[in-house]
Amino acid sequence: MTETAPQGSDKSGVTRRTVVKGAAWAVPAIAVAGAMPAMAASQPPVYIDFGDSTACKLPGKAFGDYCYNKGYVLWAAFENTLAVDVTIQITAMTHQALEQCLVGIADPTISCNTAIPGNTVTVPAGQTKYVAIYSNSNVDSSGGEVKVFFTYTPFGGTPTPSSTAGFVTGSPWQGSCTFPPGAVCESGDAPLTACGTPCGSI
Repeated sequence: MTETAPQGSDKSGVTRRTVVKGAAWAVPAIAVAGAMPAMAASQPPVYIDFGDSTACKLPGKAFGDYCYNKGYVLWAAFENTLAVDVTIQITAMTHQALEQCLVGIADPTISCNTAIPGNTVTVPAGQTKYVAIYSNSNVDSSGGEVKVFFTYTPFGGTPTPSSTAGFVTGSPWQGSCTFPPGAVCESGDAPLTACGTPCGSI
């Protein structure tokens, strides 16, 4: 799979603040990878492919203006193997068994700093859709287990809770802060702001 790398900035227009933001995006994040082979057969028809998902830290020192304190963004690859479109609603995210404050979600192919109302997206039949899931925390964001909880609703059907949420490994994030395919984000872009939300500066 081809990954879209962050685009470079015009040196003539780079500010110190932009450089700091760009550096923050590049920080490796928490550890996670794909499902273990033994679990592959039990995957639901709609799931997150953690092997293709990547992430970035949003440390308070660099993103304090956006009210983050040890936050991060997960570029989650949602796989829909059904023959119909599904609506997905992200309901919670945990790290090291502690619930994160869910700031919101965005579509990285449209805008990384525009919130999607209701934390709900549609994934077309038989396709993969990347979703930026932003969270904030006041605990160490390195290592440990990550879980994402969501419901999916097939077109014309009823909501179904996800039966798998996340998987644990000791390996680093694949790509380690590589933006997903088709992302319009750049290394100096602002994240979805946590200011004005219950997650601000927790």
